[in-house]
Amino acid sequence: MEEKNPVFVRLENPSLIRKDMLSSAVEGARALKGYEEILKIREEKVKKLNKLNKLMDKIEKDVRDLKKKTLPKLDEVEDRIEGKKVSKKKLMKKLPKTKKNIHEKEIDDLDEEISDIKLKLTKLGI
Repeated sequence: MEEKNPVFVRLENPSLIRKDMLSSAVEGARALKGYEEILKIREEKVKKLNKLNKLMDKIEKDVRDLKKKTLPKLDEVEDRIEGKKVSKKKLMKKLPKTKKNIHEKEIDDLDEEISDIKLKLTKLGI
């Protein structure tokens, strides 16, 4: 076995050097802690964005279903008004306030919400 010859070096102010090394270790630990927090935030962001995308898909599907099932076709409405062809604006004025007209307002509100959410998604970079 080889014998090791220790080398000794004289340091001036060893306590100051020790203090600097310890403060560097503390700063390194803080940096690692901050990095871990950033990773958690990124992971949470991805989860929330995935959840938001699923909700958006569901909302869009519900709006399509609502338009298909509950709203009368324009042809049906025209037939109800004595067979006269009338512009869509006039049709809306002539139709009595029913659940179907209320549904149209709800659909318009949902469309606006979808537009707002899509705008937010584009701002987030998705």
